[in-house]
Amino acid sequence: MQKAKPTINSTLVSRNVTVCGHRTSVRLEPDMWRGLIEICNREKTNQHKVCSMIAEAKPEATSLTAAIRVFIMSYFRAAATEDGHNRAGHGHGMLGNTIENITRAPVASPTAINGTMARVTSTMPYIIGASIKSPPV
Repeated sequence: MQKAKPTINSTLVSRNVTVCGHRTSVRLEPDMWRGLIEICNREKTNQHKVCSMIAEAKPEATSLTAAIRVFIMSYFRAAATEDGHNRAGHGHGMLGNTIENITRAPVASPTAINGTMARVTSTMPYIIGASIKSPPV
């Protein structure tokens, strides 16, 4: 009798999401799920609608999971301010800062930016996909 192979614990969390009317499973890190939930709360919507919007905007060759990660990062990046970076201690080089300090830095609450969701989705062709392009300024 063969012994079962040991399972490797993953840090990814699987959740079911309905994307464009179809139920699918998405695996993201816990922090990514928290970020997505925060976006949904801020935009007064749900993860199903946001993931559907992302799925419709992403290039065919890009996985939904990758597109969701890029969207979450881009959403918060669009809301980042110089004041927030200064309060988090960013911009002083990596010397003297460890990754642990950076990941535990206080997060500045984003200032009210009108149309953040619209701005992020309007730049999606630039931020989601295999090619890396800067959005137009």
